[in-house]
Amino acid sequence: MSWTSHDNPTSALVDLTPFRLTVWMGLATLFMWSGLSKPYLLGSNFDWYLFTHHLEVARRTFVEYGQLPVWNPYYCGGVPELGNLQASAVAPVNLLMAPFGTMPGMKLGLWLFWVLGQEGTYQYARHHGVRGIGGLVAAAAFAFSGRFASPVVNGHPMFFGFLFMPWIFLGLEKGVRSWWWGVLGGLFMGWVFAKGGAVPTPMISVLLAIVMMIMTGRAILQSDSCDYAWYRPTLTIAWMALITCAVTAVRALPVVETLLEVPRTLQSTESYSLTDVAKMLFVQTPGPPESYNGTATSYIGLPVLGLAIYPLLFGDRRAGRAFFFVALCYMLAMGGESPLALYHGLKSLPVYENLRAPFRYTNFIVFFLGIGAGHGITRLEQQLVGGFGRLRDEKWLSQWSYGPSIYRGLSVLVIGGVVAGLSVVVVSPVFQFNKARIDETFTVEWPRSYDRPFQQTIGNRWHANVWPVVSRGSLACWEAQPFFQSPALRADLEQEEFLKDETRGEVERISWSPHRIVLQVKADEKARVIVNQNKHRAWTSNLGEVTSDRGRLAVDVPAGEHRLVIEFSDPLVYAGFVISILTVLLILGFGGRRLWLEWRDGQKDGGQDALNKDDSEN
Repeated sequence: MSWTSHDNPTSALVDLTPFRLTVWMGLATLFMWSGLSKPYLLGSNFDWYLFTHHLEVARRTFVEYGQLPVWNPYYCGGVPELGNLQASAVAPVNLLMAPFGTMPGMKLGLWLFWVLGQEGTYQYARHHGVRGIGGLVAAAAFAFSGRFASPVVNGHPMFFGFLFMPWIFLGLEKGVRSWWWGVLGGLFMGWVFAKGGAVPTPMISVLLAIVMMIMTGRAILQSDSCDYAWYRPTLTIAWMALITCAVTAVRALPVVETLLEVPRTLQSTESYSLTDVAKMLFVQTPGPPESYNGTATSYIGLPVLGLAIYPLLFGDRRAGRAFFFVALCYMLAMGGESPLALYHGLKSLPVYENLRAPFRYTNFIVFFLGIGAGHGITRLEQQLVGGFGRLRDEKWLSQWSYGPSIYRGLSVLVIGGVVAGLSVVVVSPVFQFNKARIDETFTVEWPRSYDRPFQQTIGNRWHANVWPVVSRGSLACWEAQPFFQSPALRADLEQEEFLKDETRGEVERISWSPHRIVLQVKADEKARVIVNQNKHRAWTSNLGEVTSDRGRLAVDVPAGEHRLVIEFSDPLVYAGFVISILTVLLILGFGGRRLWLEWRDGQKDGGQDALNKDDSEN
């Protein structure tokens, strides 16, 4: 069997799914080993404490109280948890926290993101013509770039949603031919949103819209050769958006409500020069950078850039497509200094006017540079195949009976060795430098749990993760959304639930959970029960309407002895929960039916092939 210049011998190994998954899991484990081997340590950056606070609240509410984490009584006197845009109360990976604990579960979740992100990048690269080891290079260069070391260093797990970009792009690009790819893309976008995707969701949507316009233009201009109708990209994006909204309705509806009530306004103008962005991407520093946007915070290295440029020298159009997106995202990452006023145009749109930190567009730069590097390895491998192929017809080789087969085997070893060696040389600096940054991150012990009755305290916003662990609410707080906080809230009260006029009776707490408070009330006359938490419309009681007392939760009770039950019951959450569950069940049902039909048809075809073979032998 002869080779052509388009063959990639390493594809035979890399295309094996078990081999790739082994590589992905091994690399993710090695990269995150300092965190996985110290499961209960977290980083010292302030944001580590804030976001692990939200994770601990979600875990504690679900595991210890058996409730969906809709309300957070441990921060700011009580704020929406499910409706908090930057929280991730219902992200699928949070299920890992139930058996393993908050920090171990969170780190395993990041490990899973790395594995799925590498496989998604490989699939996307393959879809665009990258073959063999080139796919491994694309996946590793992207997943282990500084863009995914920085969130670990800074305590920003929500930015790991960017690792699902390739799956979402595939959802659009393959969804124009198969609705099921659109479903997959929508599910991954939903996962990004559920993972506190206040930033990744709209930023990925920008690139998705650009890809859609390019695909639509191609279908119009090349209608004779294009295998999909011009309107299919628009329909596919609409289908993906519908899946995303439906599967995340349990979170999306409360988020929309809180955004309408308390908008997340973070307007700012940031500018980065061409050199500034280049330093983020290509320059190493002696130690781990402390800033979010300083030198090496997006490090992917000059060797990856050089390998991505290599196929452009030979007019590789697919590599050229990757560089088009590199240039586009580079301009967006420059923010206020963006050529063609791209960033200013984006900031004029609804929602995007409140986005800041344009340097995060380097997430897309490292992705498409990784794809370009994959094209570079693919091109080199094909050129080596062509070079060895020119020797196969040598007279001395063809006259030796074992010559061609031995030559072919040696060729595979040489070609594989050369491209593998070059891949290691190119990717290793990226992996090692960014791993070294992570290795210095996990230094802070997780606080010890202290089981005692819940009580509001003054707290400390800088150590937000401590308070739910010790069953305390921190009145000192900070959230990106300016949630309401009653000025009447008090710390360290003898009782968290009491009569406003204590001479009218007494209140005793029977049980407490984040969403249900049971009190025994003895009132000599009509009285008002105060709960030392913020009022929210979803609070209800069995003794009448819940009212506000200077912003605090209050219930007016009649004279006598009563068992007062105050519950947080949000119809929006119930409606969203039903929509989300039905959507998941429908996807599983129709998807399972399709897989079963394909398996059945395959069995029939296999049986028919066997019969045909028997007939031919007879």
